[in-house]
Amino acid sequence: MAGISVPAEARVLIAEETEVGLEHPFSVEKLSPVLALYTVADWQEGCRKCIELLELGGLGHTLGIHCEDMAVVEAFGLEKPASRIVVGAGTTFGGIGATTGIMPSMTLGCGSFGNNITSDNIGPQHLLNIKRVAFGIRDVASDEPPAANAKTANALQGDNGLGITRDEVMSIVRRVLSEIQAKAAE
Repeated sequence: MAGISVPAEARVLIAEETEVGLEHPFSVEKLSPVLALYTVADWQEGCRKCIELLELGGLGHTLGIHCEDMAVVEAFGLEKPASRIVVGAGTTFGGIGATTGIMPSMTLGCGSFGNNITSDNIGPQHLLNIKRVAFGIRDVASDEPPAANAKTANALQGDNGLGITRDEVMSIVRRVLSEIQAKAAE
């Protein structure tokens, strides 16, 4: 239909692209056997190009990398706004879990990158409302001495009904912040 002659044995069409943007159709998602090919100087430039492409139309989705240098794989995994980084496998089946250890699914969450509530591969567990009745199994460690009597315990209630006064919350926040500052100064 496009007037392009394609040999019968062709499995994929590759279109060389240099730019990213809506005015460059090969840089957006194409649900077809046409792939865009970008040639870059090094993996750092490739890293930046991947971020551009994800920001254009794939935030939180899936990214594939074919690489044996674990430092590069780690950089891609840490820096890319994608929820699935598929290494050494195709992303079509790797992203849905067919060829990777990812939970199998045909519906992929894009997490906060893509304004979704989850970055998981969506399964039946995500379609259920689960109510939990949780019993306390341990106390929270505290540096503060326990209330001496019922009168003191009632005074801790304050007006908020939470069992702790605003002044006590502020005291805890100040203590934690001063500990963080002390550790940072070390």
